[in-house]
Amino acid sequence: MEDITTINGLDTYFNSALNDWFHLVHAVPFLASVYNNGTILKTAPDFQEGWLDKLLALFKENQDANTGFWTVNNVPNLAATALIVENTFHPQNVEHRGIPVKLTPWLTIQGTPIPQPEAIAASLLSQQQTAPNGTKAAWNNFAFQGNSIQAPQALCDVAATTAAASLLTQIRPLLNESLQFQVDASLRDAWFYIIEHILFKNGTWRTSNLATTTTTPDMLFTFFDTIPWLDIRQNDKLPELTATVKRNENGIFNITWLPTEPYASLRIYLIDDEPAPENGEAKQLTPEQLEKALAAKLTEGRLLVVLQPNGNYFQTMDPLATAQTVVKAAKSRWGITPAQEGANVLSAKLNALPKGLKFLPKSDVQLKVPSLANPTRVCLAAVTPYGEHSKLLVLPDIIPPAEN
Repeated sequence: MEDITTINGLDTYFNSALNDWFHLVHAVPFLASVYNNGTILKTAPDFQEGWLDKLLALFKENQDANTGFWTVNNVPNLAATALIVENTFHPQNVEHRGIPVKLTPWLTIQGTPIPQPEAIAASLLSQQQTAPNGTKAAWNNFAFQGNSIQAPQALCDVAATTAAASLLTQIRPLLNESLQFQVDASLRDAWFYIIEHILFKNGTWRTSNLATTTTTPDMLFTFFDTIPWLDIRQNDKLPELTATVKRNENGIFNITWLPTEPYASLRIYLIDDEPAPENGEAKQLTPEQLEKALAAKLTEGRLLVVLQPNGNYFQTMDPLATAQTVVKAAKSRWGITPAQEGANVLSAKLNALPKGLKFLPKSDVQLKVPSLANPTRVCLAAVTPYGEHSKLLVLPDIIPPAEN
């Protein structure tokens, strides 16, 4: 074999790997990081000048123009494409609200953006499986292979779905608004399919909808870590939240909420009041401005309580409660945690919850609101199982700060 640190050696090796699934999946995606880390840390031999430019050219030349995928034996390959993007065109982690962005320049070729993101998106959307009832499901291990596979094809293989979700979330910022909307809907559909058909009621899961029992954890934590289901985000197109709120003479809030589609839960937050002084005087905000300002401050750590009257099923459960159930089940079944599996977003979201936070299986609550260091307001948000928030219902009472 030729010396791969030379341009000729790289060219020979790369082109031979195009017909070798093992090399295209387990070696080629990591060439850029080998160069970057080896050069910086002085742990690799010297590379011929222009080597990195040649590597970039090889990736671009061998990316299928129709699908945006890299191919094995001329067949677009989901696993290889996901790994190449993740390890070669990945300048930073996917953004999640409340999670610091981590720059990863060693996983790029001089910061080059993902090539052909529109083609990748269109291909993935076309390969998402359709359930018998006509709804979208997820992805399987035989994407792009069509009728060449005679065995039964799953509506969801967890590994393939995780690879597809990883690609979609990474290319999303590079897409136009229309494609972003389609990507968001696609990820939501895949999440719902997994919740309904892959998770067992106890929180464990199977690797495919064709499997009958629990076997291995098989990357589901990675899927949950990738998509935005645990991010606090508002959807202005959702129905308005309605709830009955009364406060008695002892300062106790009596809150009643009856769930309506598409909501699963009512979250009750305690948020620092707005506004901050401006030019020495309090700036008056309209109710709309106040709602928007308070919504920007929402964090998992400011939750007081969550109502989920129909929380016996994942489809009607608050997403944080779903996450807690799944994490607990995985620890019991396989002895694993999100952090051990590299699911740092999932781990951070759950670790941010107040100690002892209750998910109440009812539609009403009596609430004594604590006083904090600053004036605060109680804010209500109806939440879908996928984590989308309604506009806030901001209660008029300002909770005074605690006395020193």
